[in-house]
Amino acid sequence: MEPQLYFICPTDHLEHIINDQLGGVNYFYFSLGNSLGFDVETLEQLSSFLNEKRIENISFVLSDSNQLILDAIQRQGGVQFKGLENLYDGIRREKVLSSSLWKGKSLEIALVAQYLKSRVKDLESKFSETLNADLNITALLYDSKNKQFKSLYSDFIYTECIRMN
Repeated sequence: MEPQLYFICPTDHLEHIINDQLGGVNYFYFSLGNSLGFDVETLEQLSSFLNEKRIENISFVLSDSNQLILDAIQRQGGVQFKGLENLYDGIRREKVLSSSLWKGKSLEIALVAQYLKSRVKDLESKFSETLNADLNITALLYDSKNKQFKSLYSDFIYTECIRMN
């Protein structure tokens, strides 16, 4: 099996679940709420690691019950965790745009999915400027109720949340 790099939030505790359900040779990069920035130094270190381990597949993973994301969605006031202002601001902006389409738990899941997709696009754009253009970068949402991973595609619509009349 090909090695895989997973960007995960340590508060989700998904390492053992990924290893059990997805198997393979897995490496993990931890950041709160998957909020890491991709500055030049980080990209160089990441590129070096990917080349050394011969990794061609990267996945951003969050649980649908991620406490940092849910806090950003539900919090009306300031940021609870110092250093996560950009994460909270981005989630709040997306919440304003999406709240007319989604309600309750559906809104939360849609926002987590949208956030993960934005992380994929961000890393893809950064790596398209380097030699690592052939990487496969995806997003997975862990459904904590059903205990399974759901792939998020670039045109992902969370159909379980949509009610057509």
